[in-house]
Amino acid sequence: MQNNIKKPDVSVIVPVYNVESYLRSCLESLAGQTLKNIEIIMVNDGSTDRSPEIAAEFEKKFSNFRLINQKNGGLSAARNNGMLHAKGKYIGFVDSDDFVDHTMYESLYKIASHRDADVVKSGLLRFRDLTGEIMDLRRANTKEKIIDGRVNALRCYLEKEMNIVVVNAIYRASLVKSVSFPDGLKYEDHYFTPEVLFRCNRLVQTGSIHYYYRKRKGSITGSVDPNAMADKVQSLNVLYRVLTDAGIMNEFAGLYSEFFYSLAIDYHNSIIYNKPLNMRRGSASIDSLISPEITGFILGSGNLSDSKRRDLGLMFRSHFRYFLHQKARRILEMAVKNNEMPAEKKKNKPDPDQKEFQLFRQYIERYG
Repeated sequence: MQNNIKKPDVSVIVPVYNVESYLRSCLESLAGQTLKNIEIIMVNDGSTDRSPEIAAEFEKKFSNFRLINQKNGGLSAARNNGMLHAKGKYIGFVDSDDFVDHTMYESLYKIASHRDADVVKSGLLRFRDLTGEIMDLRRANTKEKIIDGRVNALRCYLEKEMNIVVVNAIYRASLVKSVSFPDGLKYEDHYFTPEVLFRCNRLVQTGSIHYYYRKRKGSITGSVDPNAMADKVQSLNVLYRVLTDAGIMNEFAGLYSEFFYSLAIDYHNSIIYNKPLNMRRGSASIDSLISPEITGFILGSGNLSDSKRRDLGLMFRSHFRYFLHQKARRILEMAVKNNEMPAEKKKNKPDPDQKEFQLFRQYIERYG
């Protein structure tokens, strides 16, 4: 069916790749949006299952659904292709194994219009596939928060006061169409988001939960493995350039260094638990992923503690050396604190009130 919407308020891009078990639920949640001036762009990324047929059903049934077919190129390529075809004032992204509540795009668009915002982000809920168990709620704040200027937006990013993922947001089309997702890389949101924030005049975050993220094996977003984590680490090169181009690298040196250290540790741990032999070969050394300029900046800026700089120095040379250092340090800590009770691990449990919780359950039972 021909799309009759000339200028949608929001264009929602849905990359589709071999998700026949989940796609119908995703598209039904989008078909039921209370925002009527909306277009849904489904980008079939070379699926080999029944996903294209399901998508075609929705295109035939709903005038605001469009199906675009392309050869398999990955999630980034599908999103980029979708942006090329998007006509909306704002653009949103939904992964085809997830779903959204019916008011999501009306709510976010009203905020964007009222606040003249470039980006509006909501909270999201993670739940387990098959069981429907709510794992956690991810929202930066419980009330609406306005963040003006790219400096404050990037600060928010570095201080981890926002969800880096793009699926729980809408973006001003004129802003994001000059940005693209990196082809062939995992954790593509870590590349896209800093570039968007660099161009952002106003970001609004709302505590409302609108997006439902399905935790499952074989997800379109990929699994956490050393190769995927290597892509995530390499996004630090982009973040460094963005902060430098914005003229705020010196101001944010400490925040960037701590952000860097956190990702480096995550990467190292992914090697330990998934590909420990890579530590001995040294082929996965983190300094092979980071530009020498950044390596020198991190180790010489004085914005990290001596202990953290020693950690990174060892890691840059060899993950195996750092692993041995970790083991020795933990043995020493255990000897010193042998009689102390371990600190209670912080649990990120759902925190909604009962009325909100029941609403979440209804959506999971309907679409999960």
